[in-house]
Amino acid sequence: MSHTSRIKFLVIFVIILVFIFVYEVLPHKNLSHRRHPVSTANISQISEWMTFEYITILFDLPSGYLKDALVVTDERYPRVTLKQYAKKINKESSLVVGDVQGAVKQYMDSSHKH
Repeated sequence: MSHTSRIKFLVIFVIILVFIFVYEVLPHKNLSHRRHPVSTANISQISEWMTFEYITILFDLPSGYLKDALVVTDERYPRVTLKQYAKKINKESSLVVGDVQGAVKQYMDSSHKH
């Protein structure tokens, strides 16, 4: 096998491995096994760097809950950070964080009553 053939073989092999990883391994990764149960005490840890999507997953919220509760119209939702969203709506990020914390607390309080 010539040197060029070996290089072509290795390149094809690496491409196949990447394909398998991207299409077979990543889709089956589940964040839930890495999460710890969250409580209302964790709400204070919501920060401006978090996306709506991250918060939704972290607190196990329904997918559109924050969008509906906060009337979010940003087309980047749910993949926009609270800081980016605050800037878009000309609001202090700390106030947006507080709004999100309130919405999460309201959901958690109401879901634990049932």
